[in-house]
Amino acid sequence: MEELRPYFEGYSTNPTERNKLSMEYLALCQKLLKQAGVTIIPSVSPMELTVIDSEQTPVFDTSVPMDMQLQLTGLHRRTIDGYGKIIGSSNTEQALVLSAYIPQHKGDIDRGVGIPLIYVLTYEKSKITAAQDCAFIRGRLMTFEEMEPYKIYEDEQYACYDVSPLFYSDLRRHVESMVSQRSDVYFDDQIWVRVQNIYNYYKENLGKLLGYRD
Repeated sequence: MEELRPYFEGYSTNPTERNKLSMEYLALCQKLLKQAGVTIIPSVSPMELTVIDSEQTPVFDTSVPMDMQLQLTGLHRRTIDGYGKIIGSSNTEQALVLSAYIPQHKGDIDRGVGIPLIYVLTYEKSKITAAQDCAFIRGRLMTFEEMEPYKIYEDEQYACYDVSPLFYSDLRRHVESMVSQRSDVYFDDQIWVRVQNIYNYYKENLGKLLGYRD
C-alpha cells in the first residue's frame, strides 16, 4: 500500500527509533485496513505445527560433519523480518522463519549468524470464508485467491504459505544485504554454496516436512 511504502524503504540502526517507526506503522495500518472495506484474516502460529526433520539428513556443507548438518539451519517464530520490519498487521502475528547459519570466522562450524531465508505464514481455514478474504503481509493486502500459488501445506485446520517472494526476489542480493548489516560474519563462495543448498532443499521439501510433533 502506497501510504505504507516509506516504512519499508527506510532503515534505522537505532532501536528506539525503530520502535517508534513500528508503532507509527501499526497505527497507520489499523487506520488504512479499517478503510479498506475487506475481511482481513490474521495469521496464527500454532506451536504444535512445525518442521519435522527428515529421516535422511541432507548435506548442506561438505566441510561440516554429517551429524552437524541440521545445526546449520535455524527455525524461529518472528514478528519482524531480517530488517526489523513488522510482518503482519499487529505485533503479535508471527511467521515461521527458516534461516541459514553462517560463521562469524573462517573455519567456524558452530551456529554463527542466522540469515532468514524462508517465511511461512499459517492461517486457520475456518476463518477464511471467501476467496476474496485478505491476508495482510508486509504492507500488502492479498486475497486468498492470490495467495493460492504460495500454499505449501494444508490439513483440516490450517493452511500454510511460503511467502518469501513477498520479502525478496533475488536470493544472492538478499543474503548479501543481510550480511552487510553485520561486521561479525565470514562469507565466501563456500558459505554461499551452503546457503544455496539450504534454500533449495527447503524450497523443494518444506511442504512435505511440515507436520505435528508428537
